[in-house]
Amino acid sequence: MADIINNGVPTPAMIYGRAPNCQLQAVTTDGAGNISFAGAGGAPAFPVNSQTTSYQTVAADFSSFKLITMNGTLLTLTLLAVAPPAGQGIFVQNISTSSVLTIARNGLSIDGVAANITVSPNTGAMIVSDGSNYSTFRGVFGNGNLSFSGNTLTIGLAGGTFGNLALNDSTGGVGTIFTNGTGPISVSKSFGLVEISAPSGVASNDLIFGESTTHTISYNANSNGTSSFSGAWVNTNLSPVTVAANVTTDQNLMSASVPAGTLNRVGRSLRFYASGVYSTAAASTAVVTVKVKFGALTLINIVTTALGGVTAANNQFNLSGMLSVQTGGASGAFEPHGVLVIDLGAGNLIADTSFADTNTATVGTVDLTAAQTLQVTIAFSAASTSNSTTQRQMALETVG
Repeated sequence: MADIINNGVPTPAMIYGRAPNCQLQAVTTDGAGNISFAGAGGAPAFPVNSQTTSYQTVAADFSSFKLITMNGTLLTLTLLAVAPPAGQGIFVQNISTSSVLTIARNGLSIDGVAANITVSPNTGAMIVSDGSNYSTFRGVFGNGNLSFSGNTLTIGLAGGTFGNLALNDSTGGVGTIFTNGTGPISVSKSFGLVEISAPSGVASNDLIFGESTTHTISYNANSNGTSSFSGAWVNTNLSPVTVAANVTTDQNLMSASVPAGTLNRVGRSLRFYASGVYSTAAASTAVVTVKVKFGALTLINIVTTALGGVTAANNQFNLSGMLSVQTGGASGAFEPHGVLVIDLGAGNLIADTSFADTNTATVGTVDLTAAQTLQVTIAFSAASTSNSTTQRQMALETVG
């Protein structure tokens, strides 16, 4: 081999060597940075091993540093169970346009982790043995670049335009998650947030996550604690429920099943609204009682004044309020408050009357880690076959 550097000045040189699975080569430089190959073998070659079904690698793949192309749906390329000599390796290219490729570790580790890896469509990897396990160098196919800086992933494409970002689903399918061309960001395939325990906040970062306690999408903005968007859980009922009973006991109107954990966070509230109509016997002096129950616990109990000896015929009422969690867990307690607006006159001809709850302390206890039923009830102090109530609407939504 001639000197490549001569007193600091590049000079022509020739290097002889043998690439894996190749004939003897002559590599020549001209001093200007140009390289040429000569000899019986030509330029070094990496033999291509094309596969359209799942494939078990063999020793010759590694000793020849073969390029293994995989083209098929949900294929698996399995590595050698006994690592080849250090420095031997393979190139792998997933040339499928729609399916991920699994590289099975076969009992060894890959990049120090005892787990298989997946290769996205039109993406490749170089896998090299260290004599005991495997290491990888991974890349993408396309006209752009992919780079990491700290915790930031940057995707650049030709022309400086940000193109499509695609994620694979668990079945190997691939879909566009969002695009950002000249228009707004758009979603073209649903995606899920794996539920986790609420993470610690990070200053100057807004974290969004699926929370495993309340089972709703939550966030921690600028390390100010866990919260959720209003309406993270909602329930709306527009199927009328009518009760007509010649009794003075509570009669069940609309109800809603609140999933386990939905309210299991101190400070989280449930906003509710209910409305309907009621009728009574002629010249009624009955007192109307409206309640909101959560499981076996009565949170709101509002009692009206007596009707003034009138006949109520489809008189309106509505009930609204807020149920705020004061204590979480299996012995949950609420700070519950509400207002009943009701027409106590004859034929809806006088102004409605408002009645507030009489709660002066928290109300408990109920298990917030379990599913519970929110129930609205009504009762008349004077039984009559003419008493009837129809609840026509109920809307619930979480706040915070």
